[in-house]
Amino acid sequence: MSVLHACTKNPSQLLVAVATDDELTLSSHAGRAKHWDIYTISRDNAQSKFLWSIALNSSGTLHEWHVSDDGNRHPLHQVDYAIAGSAGDGVRNKLALRNTELITTNEADVQSILRYFIEGQKPPSNHAHEQICLAPEHRAARSA
Repeated sequence: MSVLHACTKNPSQLLVAVATDDELTLSSHAGRAKHWDIYTISRDNAQSKFLWSIALNSSGTLHEWHVSDDGNRHPLHQVDYAIAGSAGDGVRNKLALRNTELITTNEADVQSILRYFIEGQKPPSNHAHEQICLAPEHRAARSA
């Protein structure tokens, strides 16, 4: 488990986006997630606070943003960390260019994920993310 990096967007608080299937459970894949809950993690008082939700349609998902390659910004560019169960390296790298770190984890409980951030840690990483997330069009491109 790694310690959080110094936040460049606001040093006193973090913005964390959690992809959810409902309000309690982490979504299995960042690219297909249509619902993201945004929390602020205050470094001063070690608390999390729900701020808002982002509801995306199919064409607004991270997968569609990633494969469109049109250079447009995505709403998740405003957060420091985006959390989901799995994600591909391409979308992870594109978000990193906008200073948003995408973390994949096996931890499914949203409140447990937030506790890691409150304690100055990242949730445990899901290193098997790529086997889970490759869509058929990505598999075809990789085998060509």
